[in-house]
Amino acid sequence: MEYNARYFVASTSWRIPNCVGFGKLLNDWFENILDEAEEEIEIEAIADPIAHCDIPTACFNATNIEYPKKKKIEDAVAVLQALQAKVSSTTTNHPDKKKYYCQAAAQYLHLYIDKEHPGKPDPNPSPSVALGRAYAFDDSNSDATDTDAESETDFVYRKPLEFELAEQAEENFEELDGKFSSTRYEQSRVFYDNDENEYSRVLQEDNMQYGLELSNVDEYQERKEKEPFYERMLSKEILDDTLKKDPHRFKRCKFTIRNAHESTCKVLDLPDIDGLDEIQISGRSKAGRTFDGDIVLVEVYNRKKYTSQCLGRNKREVKRNNKLHKVYGKVVGIFERNIAENIKHPVFMCVLDDTSNFLVRPVCKTVPKLNIIHDFKYPYHILVHKYDPNSTRLNSHYRFQIDPKVIKSFTFQVVFIRWTEFYPYPLTAVIKVIKTEEIPSSALRNLRLQHHVPKYYRKNTVIETERTVKRLNLAEVENGKDREDLTGLKVFTIDSVDSKDLDDALSIETIDEEHYRIGVHIADVGAVILKNDAIDLEAQERTCTIYPGQGIKPYHMLPEPFSTDICSLIPDVARPAITVLFTIDDEFKIDDIKVKKTTIKSVKRFTYEEVQKIIDDDTLVGELGERILLLFKFAKSLRRKRLKDAMFAFPVETKLNDPTNSVLSSREAHYLVEEFMIIANRCVAQYLSRVFPDVIPLCCQEAPSEEMVNGWIEQNSPILNMVLSLQDVKLTNEYKIGLNQIQNQIKFEDVMPFQKWVWESLSESTKENDMKTAARMIGTDELHPLQCLALEEWTSFQETTVYKCSGKCKREEMIHFSLDMDFFGKQTMSISTRRSS
Repeated sequence: MEYNARYFVASTSWRIPNCVGFGKLLNDWFENILDEAEEEIEIEAIADPIAHCDIPTACFNATNIEYPKKKKIEDAVAVLQALQAKVSSTTTNHPDKKKYYCQAAAQYLHLYIDKEHPGKPDPNPSPSVALGRAYAFDDSNSDATDTDAESETDFVYRKPLEFELAEQAEENFEELDGKFSSTRYEQSRVFYDNDENEYSRVLQEDNMQYGLELSNVDEYQERKEKEPFYERMLSKEILDDTLKKDPHRFKRCKFTIRNAHESTCKVLDLPDIDGLDEIQISGRSKAGRTFDGDIVLVEVYNRKKYTSQCLGRNKREVKRNNKLHKVYGKVVGIFERNIAENIKHPVFMCVLDDTSNFLVRPVCKTVPKLNIIHDFKYPYHILVHKYDPNSTRLNSHYRFQIDPKVIKSFTFQVVFIRWTEFYPYPLTAVIKVIKTEEIPSSALRNLRLQHHVPKYYRKNTVIETERTVKRLNLAEVENGKDREDLTGLKVFTIDSVDSKDLDDALSIETIDEEHYRIGVHIADVGAVILKNDAIDLEAQERTCTIYPGQGIKPYHMLPEPFSTDICSLIPDVARPAITVLFTIDDEFKIDDIKVKKTTIKSVKRFTYEEVQKIIDDDTLVGELGERILLLFKFAKSLRRKRLKDAMFAFPVETKLNDPTNSVLSSREAHYLVEEFMIIANRCVAQYLSRVFPDVIPLCCQEAPSEEMVNGWIEQNSPILNMVLSLQDVKLTNEYKIGLNQIQNQIKFEDVMPFQKWVWESLSESTKENDMKTAARMIGTDELHPLQCLALEEWTSFQETTVYKCSGKCKREEMIHFSLDMDFFGKQTMSISTRRSS
């Protein structure tokens, strides 16, 4: 009876069953791969891997390796490990040399093993083999000979590993290999120019942000229950009429998941005629088939019995416990989905549920749980599928063995298949298993996958970029009739050291002794990129540039030929810009606002550290230094006016002894730029209100609910007045946070705890007259336990910042609570942020 089992490479720690005839396979295989690499590798052979893998001094050519028959295949494993060590230490100028070696190690284990032809190579090796590692294989409980009648691919079990470098190795390979160390745009172009299956696989994974197209979903059918779990929803067409007919009974709300059985619905049509702010949904069946963030229609249960009760003739209202004060209801319809309705099969990043091996929980909490396709015969294994982008089919791939000791170190990519009314959770399929390592780059990789941040650009974006770069005549753009020439202005940029997308610049000119003309110049992306072309459409979906840090290149919203070159305000190069000009006097009054298309030429690129040095030492500065000091004078006063005493608060420093932390080491330089960007954003919004009053995208944040604020005050008084970040925040009509609220006797009655190391650092800095460090120790709320807890709780119930159309909201809704501003837009990050027109 013939049998076979497919093995995939994923780690250097692995075991595979006994087989014979392996030596000839190894000889033939190494000969082929070394011919491709045009070089021979010497491997240190391991004589007896069972006896602690002692390495003999003799070395010999890989193509002459011989193994005695009936010798355990662990001998070959040792050779592979030696090969991998050689690969990791190999230095070569050949761009694909290491890749060949890694593929050699991968395909070396990608075998079909059968009784008649032991060690027979796979005639069609899978293109999805990970490079340079192998999954642990435990033959003691292996069921590799079993097959599933409905499966197109035979299974092997994969036992969780202690360490896996699959994704990290691919990242490192890109950084080390000259072919891949360039920009993400160039990487994308190389991938599309190459038809290899490996590149198609990488791009397919990247495109999971758009969901998967599945052609065989009908093959996956659930067992139908007798009774549906969910009631049928009202059709979308009648929701508005239902709401209008009985606004006391029905409310339009935003749905938020708290846990598997509890949800809340925030009433959107405020002020509500019944004074409702939030409705509780208790029980999974009452939530319906809704996703977190959906706009839903909620039917309110009898509200009166939850508010108050009357006693006797005095009609006194008696407060009941918090649970009875809550208003409950159920979801009866869905106005708008949070996830795109045109994406039928979205992909989620998940972790295994604590209660069942057949349930997973999305990290994004879009739905509380997902039911994965599984086999009840194997309760301790996860069935993993493989997606074929050519046939758009899901095929059974292998079973992943669950080890409770390390399962929390794994995340799973699952694809949504369907959600019927008969089951509480959607049906999904696991398509990828990812090991999470305890290093920042691994966490950032998982965050990228979780939030569907694309690593490469789409093919039509690459084509459009090449076409635009070829046809673009920058001189014609810069000298346009409707563009004012401001190349004579002393314009300069201020950015971080490694920044290449320079999208804003500043200038200041003296009008007279009391008045100054300040310019905020924004790169004019619209001058070179056409609206709704492929580049613009992808920018709309990306919405912003992601800066992950940790030495990882940014994920630019616009391809690098634009973001870091054509649209970047590089020194001594004329660039099209949108300029916001305004006058300011010695009393810091802003007037004479103008917004115009211009051509500018930056005279210098400053770093934040250079500007901070000028601010700290105002002696021996040149002409540009004097302009920076003048800008800083205005920025400091404007910030004090906006934030009041809260301007003295320091942001938390994650690495207190790290001198390279530019935010804290150049704090004033950062807020110099920040203040003028805030002013420019507000000026543009006001300018647009005169021209397009009903279609301005405003950045808004509502004030927190009165109930939450009152609860926070009760919980955190009087220490809340010591939170420096919240000084002068108006909580109620009668109460404003401030140190002046603390009575003198409190310092004798209440104790404010200090961390020991903070106190020691503060004492040492004061002794050495280092007032900057002392101010930072005192002014960083997160360093003080009670202030930190109060600030964290305050932050937890703040409303999310959203964009609103000026024509669809009232004036009182156009506020940004945290900035203490109204009518605020965001127009100053043209390269790294995309706003809808």
